[in-house]
Amino acid sequence: MDGAYLANKIRARCTEDGDCLLWPGAVFKSGGGPLIQIGAKNLSARKIIWSQKRGAPFPSNRVASVTCLNKACLNEDHVIAWTRTEVAQAWASQRNPTLAAVKLSIYRRDNQKNKLTAEDVALIRGTKGSRRELAEQYGVAITSIDRLRRGEGGWRDYSSPFAGLGARA
Repeated sequence: MDGAYLANKIRARCTEDGDCLLWPGAVFKSGGGPLIQIGAKNLSARKIIWSQKRGAPFPSNRVASVTCLNKACLNEDHVIAWTRTEVAQAWASQRNPTLAAVKLSIYRRDNQKNKLTAEDVALIRGTKGSRRELAEQYGVAITSIDRLRRGEGGWRDYSSPFAGLGARA
């Protein structure tokens, strides 16, 4: 059987649901998506659809997934060849859309141990006051003031996921 025949056979069994074409048949137990059985072989329906649309064999180092993240979808415009890492990231973000909020709350919890806030560090780095006075004012050691002024001390700005990606001094 050729790819076009199989792809047409697959499409004929699907039902439309918005932009998606949903597969009513069997799926791989491992979560690999819809499958079609030819003789004694189980074939990925997504790989057949992808190959037929592009006229090329499916890449062996890729996984057939869908951009809509609907496990039953076989719409040829949604089927994509991703790396395993890309699939894991896409599904993780789908399952937990508040991942950024969770990371922010962890950051805030972990940084409650610090005596200094980002604003305090900016003020210390920007003032010319006495080291002793600043240390007493903020409740830290004089060496901490020295390190902060030199850009050391382990203080980094984590307020943004992009902080620190700029040019290095």
